[in-house]
Amino acid sequence: MSQEILDKKLTRKGSFVGQASENEYYVALSEDKVFALTAGAFYIWSQCDGNKTVKEIIENLSKEANIEYQELEKPVLDLVNEFINLGLVE
Repeated sequence: MSQEILDKKLTRKGSFVGQASENEYYVALSEDKVFALTAGAFYIWSQCDGNKTVKEIIENLSKEANIEYQELEKPVLDLVNEFINLGLVE
């Protein structure tokens, strides 16, 4: 399933509702469902705009962070799968 996700153009759900520190961001699906995301997780969530594939998001992050694509692929796919399970992207 992870490989299939690479070609998907996912759209984030919920909205950014605040920042507690430079590494803690809050995203809410509803008043009762608020999630705290790290800066890295928030970056990935915010890039899910329905226009870029997950692979493109990983490629962009790889260039911006100067980290090899292969090092990012599995952690980002794991995170995206978690976002899907939580309803933060579709």
